[in-house]
Amino acid sequence: AAEAAAEAEAEAEASAGIPESLPPSFEELRAAAAAAAALSVPTEGPTEGGFSDLALLSGAISARGFRAGVWLAPGAADKHSALARDRPEWILRDAEGRAVNAGFCGKFYHTLDVSRPDVLAYVSATVATAVHEWGFRYLKLDFLHSPLVETGVRFDQSKTRAEVFANFMDTVRRAAGPGVFLLGCGLPVGPGVGTVHAARVSADAGPQWLPMANDKHNIPGARNMLRNAVTRLSLHRRLWLNDPDCLLLRDTTALTLTEVEAIATVVGLLGGPTIVSDDIPNLSPDRMRIAAALLPIASHGPRARAADLLQREEPSVVVRRFDASSALRLHESSHPQWAKAQAMQTNQGASKTRHARGSSGAAASWLPKQAGHTPGPLGPWDAVALINWHWRPREVRALVSLPLDPALYPAAAKAAAAAPGKGEADPEADPATDQAGEPAGPSVEFHVFEFWSGAYARVSSTALRLGRDSEEPGKEHVEALVELGPPLDEAAHARSRRRRRNKLSPHAALLYAVRPVRFESPPKGAAKGAAKGAARGAAKGKELPAYVGSDIHFSAGLEVTRFAYSLPAKGAQKTPTRVDERSISLTLAVDRAVALGHVWLSLPSSEASLIKPAEREVEKAASTGGAASEAASEAAAPSVGGSAYAGSLERAAPGVWKVAVAFGADGGDLVVRW
Repeated sequence: AAEAAAEAEAEAEASAGIPESLPPSFEELRAAAAAAAALSVPTEGPTEGGFSDLALLSGAISARGFRAGVWLAPGAADKHSALARDRPEWILRDAEGRAVNAGFCGKFYHTLDVSRPDVLAYVSATVATAVHEWGFRYLKLDFLHSPLVETGVRFDQSKTRAEVFANFMDTVRRAAGPGVFLLGCGLPVGPGVGTVHAARVSADAGPQWLPMANDKHNIPGARNMLRNAVTRLSLHRRLWLNDPDCLLLRDTTALTLTEVEAIATVVGLLGGPTIVSDDIPNLSPDRMRIAAALLPIASHGPRARAADLLQREEPSVVVRRFDASSALRLHESSHPQWAKAQAMQTNQGASKTRHARGSSGAAASWLPKQAGHTPGPLGPWDAVALINWHWRPREVRALVSLPLDPALYPAAAKAAAAAPGKGEADPEADPATDQAGEPAGPSVEFHVFEFWSGAYARVSSTALRLGRDSEEPGKEHVEALVELGPPLDEAAHARSRRRRRNKLSPHAALLYAVRPVRFESPPKGAAKGAAKGAARGAAKGKELPAYVGSDIHFSAGLEVTRFAYSLPAKGAQKTPTRVDERSISLTLAVDRAVALGHVWLSLPSSEASLIKPAEREVEKAASTGGAASEAASEAAAPSVGGSAYAGSLERAAPGVWKVAVAFGADGGDLVVRW
């Protein structure tokens, strides 16, 4: 009976704090966090306050559907550990025989001499025990710089430090075996290439913005974490997956909500390991919203880049393109019908319904491949982050170069090609503050949506030029130069805590989703229209409806798994009393339930002659600052339905509507008619 009671107590201890279920996106991350504190010195068993049975703990984590992970330091030893006491010859020492200090992590510690065969055997046994006996399939390997300290006199002096380190990491990998994820922390960049799946690329995340000492590189602090994460973006998915360290979302740190949003902005755009080091169920609603907005992780598709990396010590502009390759892996594993849904293409009566295919099929003819990437349900779009690193409010503006498809904007392509040099930014200019030259040819309009505030605006490009694809350097495309920065919608910015009279608050970030305004057919006569100063290149086709953004996922688009629209057929009879109905149909899914969210939709009128009188009254009232009648406002509002509709909508801007949505983990549909 005593044995059964002890076993039940151990099981209860192992299960304590492990949730019954979390969205799939949380599974591996929460498991790693739950197990990280389980171990101090692996072969010596649990320390005071630790777990009595690590195999039982791992099993309890796995039984809940999570992937168990553990935190190890296979090349380091605590100064006061039994290992250091019983095996003093294993500790790396200097020429005077003194133990070499390997670093400081709240206390100083020793490093093992991993050039010794018996030490490597110990390392191998430790890793094998964690994986094959205790059942952990995710290893966070910390303090990996320790075996490379310069001052030690090693047992095997025939090898360089790099050779010793390579042998050490090979030992770890062989002991872990296949199917085990290795995250390297404190990992030297050069010697570490090819040894781990993911690597920490930044200083530790601290509970405050600035480090405790005046250091820009190593000491824990949010600024140092973000700075290194941004400057090393180019390593991601080239050498390994970049790990920017954990998100500290809880309210008990010195980080403000604005600072946490800035950290989440960079972590989300990076798309690497996203580690939440908090008790998730106990987060406040504001902090929980930030965590949810990053999930699922946008781990595929084009990489993020620091646009002003060569101009600033702390880059303030981060750009990432999203397309079908970003969305495909985000949804296909948990929604096997997603790819099939993208292939739908129907024609109903006098209406045309267009669908973009986001998986193995070719893109629909109306949305060509753009800038070397495949368009998804919404077509390619760009996410742009602006960061204020300073301690005082600053006006942060950026001139961002965004690629356009020549097939969609032939007049822009022709104008940019015919006038080389025009519209190109001054190479000596600061790209985050300076204006471009005179526009070369017609300008292009963009839908611009800011995620954290929900602000929206239509912005015209300042110039057009020829550029080269970062993923395909030999391929040219048209680039539109777009100036971004506060304010967008003044009312939304006034409600935001991060704006102070058109300035960005200290340590804040803006996160824009930028999409070109598209038309039913490529603009005709754009060059002629540009000569007359037409703002949109005298486009003759109907403006297409657009998904502008949401407050559901930080990408403001990857939450959409299907998007289709219907417009009146060409040649339809036009009469003063006849109005052809237009519609949008879309599916939202993010592998988690959304109790309340919002999407922003651009619903342009197909032709001015067919606009409802109520719509005209509302538009006139908006332009003059007056108020439309209640009946006109109700009549002008679109009709919304579908399983995801939460029952309310409001006008966000002329032609743009904010729609409330709610749906379960399986997603939901939204249908809008106007």
